Amino acid sequence: MPYRPGYGAGAFGSVPLLAAIVPASMIAAICGVSVLGVLALASMVGTDWAATPMAVLNGLFFLSLMLVVSLVAATFITAFYLTIFGLPVAWMLGKRIRHRGAWLLIVPAILGSAALASHWLLGDYSNQMDDWRTFDPIPFVIVLGFALPAGFFYRQNVISMLDEAELD
Repeated sequence: MPYRPGYGAGAFGSVPLLAAIVPASMIAAICGVSVLGVLALASMVGTDWAATPMAVLNGLFFLSLMLVVSLVAATFITAFYLTIFGLPVAWMLGKRIRHRGAWLLIVPAILGSAALASHWLLGDYSNQMDDWRTFDPIPFVIVLGFALPAGFFYRQNVISMLDEAELD
């Protein structure tokens, strides 16, 4: 049998779970920033931002700069929240993450993490966890634009990494 180099399996099979965080957070950041971009464009409808050609060029430069910065920041933030919320769920599910019934545990975790993350990101401004009658849906929708793709792509990447680990 020839030698096949590979990486050592971590404790509790955590290497595939950890290796799936970065690709899933990158894809989820692209999806979430797209949601933010659509909301930003919708808020600019009817404004006078394109009055001159120089204003359009300045706006495009500023938009591209903010796109790059927000993608990098969103990738790190999404990876952080995947580590806090997604990693324990994936570790608890183990190899059962492949079954469709795993979504019964994944979707409530996604919704709960999105509610907590939107509350944490708003800081002292928010009292949405205290009184649900004053719930502001916009931060929750923005965070859900990151959380739903993160949960979906993290599950897909964990399954791919587990399959790859079984080949070694």
